[in-house]
Order: sequence, then structure tokens, then C-alpha cells
Amino acid sequence: MTSPLLTPAQVADDTLDLLRVAVENIRHMQALFSAIKVDFKHSKHAETEQLADLGAALAYDWGNYHGDQVTRAQKDLDALETEAGSSQAPAISSGVPLSDYAKGRQAALGAQLGLSQTAINKAMRSGRSIFVIEHADGTISAVEHKAFGVAGYALTGGAK
Repeated sequence: MTSPLLTPAQVADDTLDLLRVAVENIRHMQALFSAIKVDFKHSKHAETEQLADLGAALAYDWGNYHGDQVTRAQKDLDALETEAGSSQAPAISSGVPLSDYAKGRQAALGAQLGLSQTAINKAMRSGRSIFVIEHADGTISAVEHKAFGVAGYALTGGAK
């Protein structure tokens, strides 16, 4: 069963969670080895073998768990890279009309696109067919859909 495509932020969050669990597991191992040392030093080795067996079992389980999680994270990243590679030229239909996307946030959108708020407002008022596209990496772009070969326009000059 394949999971839905995650965003880069979700993959990063999952990876950070995995690292937090790994740190906690390492601290548990530290406590276990401290207990083995204390038992070895003070108890004439009464529990050392059982503590060592527990440590080996935990290390085996945690190693398998973390290995599986790393494999899963790598698959998620590979899927994101594949998706990013296949969406280099996004379809206009996947965009949101500029007038809908920019309502109430013209200045912020303009900054993201490298334009002024005035330019965004003018484009919205003009009725031009502009679409804003959100990419998987969190960036945005805008494309304009224009008619080609509209009646009434003629090219003059050129080669004869």
C-alpha cells in the first residue's frame, strides 16, 4: 500500500521525530550500561548477564526499528524528488486564479513573486488570465494564459 505523497516539511518533521526517538533510545542504553557497570562493580556479577542480554535485545530491536524508519524516510524523499522532477512544467489548470489567491494579501504575494503590490492589484483589475501555482517545495510562481493569433492582429514586414 502506498502512502499519499508527503510535503518536504512533513518528511523533515518525521525525520526529526525519528532522531528524537533515537536520542531517547541512546539515553536508555546509557542507563542500562551504567547499571551493568554498577552491578559488575558491587554485586559480584549477579545481574550482569541478564542486563547484558537485555541490552543486546534492545539494541537489536531499536536498530531494526530505526533502519526501517530510515528506509521509509528515504522512500518519501525519493517520491518527492520524482514528483518534483515530473512537475517541472505544471499545467495551468492546476493553478489558482490570481484574483482568488491574492485576495487580502496582495503585498505578500507581490513580495513572493518579486513584484509590487501595485502590480498585483493592476493585474487583478485588468481581468488577465493569471494563475498562481504552489510548488511542492513551498515556492510559488504565476503564469499568464494568453490567446495566440487573436483576430485583428497582423504582423507586417518580415521575409517575403
